[in-house]
Amino acid sequence: MKRYCFLISLLVLLGAAVGFADGPPLPDANAFSECVLKIAASYPTNGSNTYYWPKQGEWKGVTRDVTYNGQVVATGDPQGRCHCSGITWEVFMRAVDEYNAAHEEKALHTWTPEEVKDFQFKWFGSDGNKKCIYNAVLTFGVGEEVKNRDDARPGDFVQFWRGNGSGHSCIFQEWVRDEKGNITHLKYWSAQKKTNGISFNTETVGDPKGIILDQVYIVRIGTSTAKPEK
Repeated sequence: MKRYCFLISLLVLLGAAVGFADGPPLPDANAFSECVLKIAASYPTNGSNTYYWPKQGEWKGVTRDVTYNGQVVATGDPQGRCHCSGITWEVFMRAVDEYNAAHEEKALHTWTPEEVKDFQFKWFGSDGNKKCIYNAVLTFGVGEEVKNRDDARPGDFVQFWRGNGSGHSCIFQEWVRDEKGNITHLKYWSAQKKTNGISFNTETVGDPKGIILDQVYIVRIGTSTAKPEK
């Protein structure tokens, strides 16, 4: 038994040494953000994709079938409805396809079906972690935290919480500031009841019931050190 355990430990160490334990290859962060913004802009903002948040069930909140490596991993809603977690995850997954179609070096393409499911589970916050997207991205090593909020840029993914206890998943657009440079609002893209589904929205930051600035978690997919295309 001791010899068996030793061999298992040795294999784990060797696996790490040759890269078995590495995460999936990462995309260039700038190029991936461009994919995210392009895909987000392709959705109508006229209420065609209405907002719906069921109280129970395993509905994924996506407007269309979501695929990964050519396999359907989530079935789209027949009515095209969605919620914030679903539509941001849908955009992320579509951006993976978009990026890989345009680049010779593929990225984020090595997950198993179980890993895709776990990634989505964390993205939705179904594991109880309130940082949701932030938790999924950092746990799976597919991006980085934007630690300085002034460094946030369009195409970053965001999870935030409000003073009234509600939360939201979205794609960052810009901070709105007052004449002194203080952040007063957050402009983002997502699906929400206020806009009758997918659209841009601007919310107050710092209001007792509004966005809590210290509970805004921002991540950027990919790496800025990715090798340039040849």
